Amino acid sequence: MSPIFFQGGSRTANDYIASHEYASKTATENNDSEMTYKPLVQNFYSTATDFYTFGWSQSFHFAPRNRGEGFQASLVRHEHYLASRLGIEAGQDVVDLGCGVCGPLVNIAKFTRASITGLTIEEYQVTKGSMRISQHGLEKSCKVLQGDFHEIPFPPCSFDRGYDIEASAHSTQLIKYFQEVHRVLKPGGIFGGYAWVATSKYDASNPEEKQIMDGIAYGNGIAFIHTFEDYSNAIAAVPGLELVEDFDVAKLGDDFEWYEPLLPKYTLDGILATRAGRMFTATLTRVLEATGLAPVGAYETTKVLEAAAVCLVEGGIRGIYTPMHFYKVVKKA
Repeated sequence: MSPIFFQGGSRTANDYIASHEYASKTATENNDSEMTYKPLVQNFYSTATDFYTFGWSQSFHFAPRNRGEGFQASLVRHEHYLASRLGIEAGQDVVDLGCGVCGPLVNIAKFTRASITGLTIEEYQVTKGSMRISQHGLEKSCKVLQGDFHEIPFPPCSFDRGYDIEASAHSTQLIKYFQEVHRVLKPGGIFGGYAWVATSKYDASNPEEKQIMDGIAYGNGIAFIHTFEDYSNAIAAVPGLELVEDFDVAKLGDDFEWYEPLLPKYTLDGILATRAGRMFTATLTRVLEATGLAPVGAYETTKVLEAAAVCLVEGGIRGIYTPMHFYKVVKKA
């Protein structure tokens, strides 16, 4: 392991912890400001991006997995499934909102031959994503820009299709988010994605379940957790935008649950999820940070991500949370 894996952006885990504490107290649906949403998400991905790419994948999302299917293959299949449901085809102009380091963007572009523009709020991810696009020879058809998906930097009617993969969970202004989706879609255009939401089983009055949901938010750069009712209400509030389909992909009957990669397993690819494995990772990161081989705050970042893993598994086991509620909207012609 070398410092190249943990270069990170310009912010530290302590910056993130402070911004999440502030956001969780002040951010409310459709009543947010740049003082909450932007610093929270930027601070999180500035510190977490390299840990995700090294320990998870270039695609920062979950996927249900079939028996006999590898973890990476399941992620790509999940992306291809989304592209197929949205009818993304060669020759179309497509926007990827919250594109991360462009793992899904590259896979979907290669699958569909569409021209895809990614948007991420974190400058460090623009650099990483541009490198990935270049590595796959897609510079002529794909690009990534820095920007806020509440203020998409493109003129009206720019895109035939668009999607988000678990990214809109970070929005604290879903109505504004879908207003922007409507604005940049061409008439008849289609947008969809996988939403992180609390399910109908979630009981906010249950202290244990509330603690789990708060832990999911804290460990993933989210100010507060949406329900899909929040999504459907926001979509309904945008004239000319229609929700035409939605369902939880996690309920389609795949052989492995979406949270299975986070479960402790004494196998080559699961050992780091065990208690001993997590202690090893935390200790190693602390040593790397002390010797200058990892940036300041790397150890604190492992603690944030540990909280995320524990609570995501608990939320999944209880059925109170899903990271893949599929939704599809159409801009009326």
